[in-house]
Amino acid sequence: MVKVVVNDKAGLVSKAGNGLVLESDVTLDGNITVNGAKMSSIVYGDEKDFVVAQGNYDTALSIPANAVILDVGYICTETIDSDSSTTITFSAGLASSLTDFITATQVNQTNADIAAGVVQSAMSTNIPHSSGAAIPTFLPAVARFSTSAATVNVRLTVGGADLNSAAGKTRAFVEYIVVK
Repeated sequence: MVKVVVNDKAGLVSKAGNGLVLESDVTLDGNITVNGAKMSSIVYGDEKDFVVAQGNYDTALSIPANAVILDVGYICTETIDSDSSTTITFSAGLASSLTDFITATQVNQTNADIAAGVVQSAMSTNIPHSSGAAIPTFLPAVARFSTSAATVNVRLTVGGADLNSAAGKTRAFVEYIVVK
């Protein structure tokens, strides 16, 4: 196979060797899936709209074969409007489990909103506001590598009391790297 080089001066050029070399700035628009080694990738779910009633907000995220899961978390894209006794809990797991990766943990202080722009994940260990709790790290001895494609399930649960309003949106994500 020949090496293909792309640059601003000559455009697309064939040279001796193999592979693809980009010698110019690159802008990637649209969905991008990285299945190659040496680069992490993130898959994220559709935005979940919260309703007033208590309940579970589940997202199933597919990762490719030979991936090591590096991180799991969520992005709050619209403030979750908690009431006086509202709790918000995060958990994650493989297959049909929602807790075998990360045990269910209340992340907000009871009755405290989670503001738009908050990002929490197992690896960042941050809290959603001046109090609350960090998402715990992965459970001990959990297998985060698989030679088969896998599904990571992420759950945010509203409990304790209904929300003040139907405001609130989140997107779950998983960061991984493929090992070849």
